[in-house]
Amino acid sequence: MDENMTKPWLEFESEAHEALRDIVTNKLLLRDLKQATRFCHTGNLEVFHNMLLKYLPKRCKFEHEGTVAHINLAVLDNNLTADREYATVGNTDELQYCIVWSKKTRVYVVKRLKKAKDYTFREDLMKGVFDRVIHG
Repeated sequence: MDENMTKPWLEFESEAHEALRDIVTNKLLLRDLKQATRFCHTGNLEVFHNMLLKYLPKRCKFEHEGTVAHINLAVLDNNLTADREYATVGNTDELQYCIVWSKKTRVYVVKRLKKAKDYTFREDLMKGVFDRVIHG
C-alpha cells in the first residue's frame, strides 16, 4: 500500500477536524445536498449521443475495429465542436436567434444559434493518415 494512503489527513479532534466535521454534518447543508442530487443536466450527453448516431447508426453493423473508429470520430467531432461560440448577425455583436418548438412545454421558444461547425479536423485527419501510409 502507498505510504501516503496510510497517513491521516487530519489529526483526530484537531481544530481543522472539528471544523470539517461541523461543515459535513450541518443539517442545512445536508438538506440542500439532498435537493441538489436530484438535478443533473444531461443536455451535453444527449448531444453526444446524437453525434454518435451520426457516425455509428444503429441500423448498420460494423466489425469491432470499425466500431471503435466510428466512436473515436464521434468523440473528436463532439469535443472539437462542443464549445462553439454563438452566431452573430453580420459583422455586429448582435446574437442570432431562432424559434423552435419545445416538445416538453409544447410552445415555441427562442434559442440562440451557434456558429456553423468547422470540419477541418476531418481533412487534417485524412492528411495524417495518408502521410502515415506514404512515409510509414
